[in-house]
Amino acid sequence: MTEIVVPKGVTQIERAAFSGCSNLLELTIPENVTLIPNSMCVSCASLENIVIPDGVETIESSAFFNAGLTSITLPSTITKINTNAFKGIQLTSIKILAKTPPTITSSSFTSETQGKAVLEVPEESLSKYKITDFWRNFVNIKKLDIATSIDSTIAEEPAEVEYYNILGVKVNNPTKGLYIKKCGNKAYKVML
Repeated sequence: MTEIVVPKGVTQIERAAFSGCSNLLELTIPENVTLIPNSMCVSCASLENIVIPDGVETIESSAFFNAGLTSITLPSTITKINTNAFKGIQLTSIKILAKTPPTITSSSFTSETQGKAVLEVPEESLSKYKITDFWRNFVNIKKLDIATSIDSTIAEEPAEVEYYNILGVKVNNPTKGLYIKKCGNKAYKVML
């Protein structure tokens, strides 16, 4: 599986939910999730970047341990990043939309990340990040360039949504159960 879209109605992701998904390239988390759980993406070696959505307040311990991440974007709602959340990875780009520096520990990020990554933060908070415990260990802290931190998208015609059962038979009116949802040229496994 290379892409996972967590359905919008989901409010909680289980511990280690995607651990070991070594081919995972893209993970979409809905905005009503407030916590990234322990070990959520351990050893997701192909996952190179992720945008944590608004609404997430906490990233638990070892959430992305040994993932392939090189860049992350953290929302304005983030308040805490626990121990080893990004251990075993070499981030080169971190964008944080939070005006108040989230609470972190000395080991939330690796020393290599602190030495090499570009940490972009809101301009009005630049001085706060430079003096706050553990954030001040980042060598390259600069103001967030809003133009490059917001993904621009071009509106497309909405793709027709089709559902198939696990045997591949098209279902016109799906009820509760496990289905394959096809939207345009992408397909997702969904639980209704």
